[in-house]
Amino acid sequence: MRYPLVIFDFDGTLADSFPFFLQAQREIARRHGFEPIADERVEQMRYLKTREIMREVKCPPWKLPLVAADFVRAMQAAPPVPLFPGIAEALAQLRAGGVRMAILTSNSVENVRRVLGQELAGAFELYDGGAHMLGKHRRLARMLDKARVPAGQAIYIGDQIADF
Repeated sequence: MRYPLVIFDFDGTLADSFPFFLQAQREIARRHGFEPIADERVEQMRYLKTREIMREVKCPPWKLPLVAADFVRAMQAAPPVPLFPGIAEALAQLRAGGVRMAILTSNSVENVRRVLGQELAGAFELYDGGAHMLGKHRRLARMLDKARVPAGQAIYIGDQIADF
């Protein structure tokens, strides 16, 4: 099936930001007084929902907005994370094929554009950054409305259970 609108998550889907995330999580955990993710738990925790991860690291829910903001600031200060191999070419092919593309992310739009670069960033019609880490349902609905595309004619591509 061909979808006229493809909406992508960014971190972990287009960009290989997991090594950065892990390093930043450990630093932010110390700063905010919750547990860093231990090396032996990394693989297990990749499959947990955001609330489950927060419980595992003993981070109270009220700290999530502070922690998310710290992640965004840390990424702004760090060198750009790399795109996964082949992503730039795949996005260029989609665009050349007439597919409309958008990005919905919990990261900032500025960070996303910096990683994509000017040319690749221009391939996306819509951006929505700062989406809630506990779910993106409302932002997806708003993006579909803005694009004037019914939900059945769009696909969202993400890498985590929390993306859906």
